[in-house]
Amino acid sequence: MSRRAWILSAQDAETLAAAGYEPDPAGLAFEQPRKIFIVHPDEIPSFAGAREISLRSSEELLLAPAIALLPFAPRSASSLRAR
Repeated sequence: MSRRAWILSAQDAETLAAAGYEPDPAGLAFEQPRKIFIVHPDEIPSFAGAREISLRSSEELLLAPAIALLPFAPRSASSLRAR
């Protein structure tokens, strides 16, 4: 699950790949592969071509060739309960 998303320019996607980020395999499995990156919060503001979009089912999001997703913060062990 993600809390925010950005459509990336081709140059921004290349910059992420050069920085060691790998596209998520799920995006690469589409008939027309898409580069989906899971990024740290401090990475996005540095991209000139990134444009934040709403996280809802939309043609714009589904057809974007490259996107960056900002995940929700992982839960700490103290917030999990044994069942």
